Amino acid sequence: MRITQKDLDQKVEQLNGIFETESFSVGGAYGGWMLHRTLPSGGRTDVSPRGTKKEIWWFMEAMIRGVNEKYYKETKEEK
Repeated sequence: MRITQKDLDQKVEQLNGIFETESFSVGGAYGGWMLHRTLPSGGRTDVSPRGTKKEIWWFMEAMIRGVNEKYYKETKEEK
């Protein structure tokens, strides 16, 4: 599966929807890509290691699945 910039942007939108108080973005330079989080102070911190578009896409997918899994377990335990 070929990952495009559009695919990365869609994953970033998903992350920003889940983490409403956080702001994520993807940046690329010299053929490598990273996931960044914007800090309230205006700075930026790296969330992922540098990788290919596909590796960063899967990194974000793992974050989304992890949050969904945790939410599913918490709501299941409440019942």
